[in-house]
Amino acid sequence: MEKTRDQIPQKTRMQLAADALPSCNEYIDYSIIKIKEMTKIIQTGSKEEASAAFVEFVDLVDLFIQLIDRIYFVFKKNNKTNVEVSDNFQKLQIHLLSVMKALLQAREKGDTVMLCDLLEYELTDNLLQWKIKAIPSLKQAANIT
Repeated sequence: MEKTRDQIPQKTRMQLAADALPSCNEYIDYSIIKIKEMTKIIQTGSKEEASAAFVEFVDLVDLFIQLIDRIYFVFKKNNKTNVEVSDNFQKLQIHLLSVMKALLQAREKGDTVMLCDLLEYELTDNLLQWKIKAIPSLKQAANIT
């Protein structure tokens, strides 16, 4: 028997956003693994292989950016953020976007040393800060354990 729309439990946008927070941690963990793999490919692999890995990685980070941005928007709209959470989120977001821009510039210039440094140090650190600071503060703001 097929359920009607009225019989299907509807989650609020806030519930969906809160449910998506653990996915952010998974994106970060997976991204850090991919950073290590990609750095090795850049240093030892062919240019074609490195280029394909880079494009795939940028898509992955773009999905993370969209997901965390949407979650934050819903939390903010539902008054689940405070000044500290907002400030921390904005600083990490600005830094992440600037690192991504620098990565694209390093790739365009063919500067593999800069590209690997940005991936291994700047981007990895930024992603870990999301995991250590931003995501837990969003969970706390929404009273999620």
